[in-house]
Amino acid sequence: MKGMERNNSEFAKNYYWGKLRYDELRVVLEQIDFPYVILKGEVLSVYMNNQVATRGSNDVDILVDKSNIGALTKILKNSGFESSKEEKREDLIYYLTFAHQIAPYRKRKGSNDIYVDINFDLFWGGYQGRRIDINSFLEDAITMNIYGVNVKTLPLYKTLIALILHHYKDFNSIFLLASSKSITEKKIMEIYCLIVNNIERFVISEFIELCGRYGVQQYAYYMLYYVNEFCRHSNRVICEIVEKVWCAEGEALLNVYGLEKKHTWKIDFFQRLNNDNLFEEIRADLSPDELRQISTCSEFY
Repeated sequence: MKGMERNNSEFAKNYYWGKLRYDELRVVLEQIDFPYVILKGEVLSVYMNNQVATRGSNDVDILVDKSNIGALTKILKNSGFESSKEEKREDLIYYLTFAHQIAPYRKRKGSNDIYVDINFDLFWGGYQGRRIDINSFLEDAITMNIYGVNVKTLPLYKTLIALILHHYKDFNSIFLLASSKSITEKKIMEIYCLIVNNIERFVISEFIELCGRYGVQQYAYYMLYYVNEFCRHSNRVICEIVEKVWCAEGEALLNVYGLEKKHTWKIDFFQRLNNDNLFEEIRADLSPDELRQISTCSEFY
């Protein structure tokens, strides 16, 4: 009974804040006349559980092409939002060069703030591989109704690819490993639930073809391998996806961390999972330049 009451309370809190956010975002989204999608948050909740408010969120993530950042920030400002950081040219250059998003925008509502994250890349800052053209990636966006607001979001396989890339970044960024509990069961289960809740329409060959098209097969293998390990190979479809998405590049990533320079883990995956003190596990492996990078990132996030 206590667990049920806790779940009901969590749902009610998520619903209250989710609806508040989208009530405020309605006027913003209605003004957008360029390609965009909403990532994670409520749209992921619907994909995972067929309803809003089943996944906690602190903000709304919008993905646009880098060329449309100025237009989106203008709409946000005209709708009562402001940047959460003092807007300095050098800061914007840093975000555009070394990150995948700019500083969040926020709007005061009562005694609380509503936050919007503006993402312009699916990869992380400093990524050296072939990047995904965002406008092209958004071409087949679908419409989803969230709290009575029609929003654009990604179709299923692209939603999974975006989630995989986001969680791979969280599992491997030395800044996030040093500053937060970034390898979590929750992230594993988000990928698991996204697939399992849509399993009847999940065509493995179509997903793998899309991974190859966007050059993300190694990251898909990495994340799905650990989803499968965590779930003890309990789902036939996920086992089959892992088998078919295998590639040597993905296997080479399994026991290392770092988005650019790679380091070998000294502890296994289950010791890393939900560990809130991973910095102590990796500190000795990091170079002075990497430690400075962590310090620099902490000034912006």
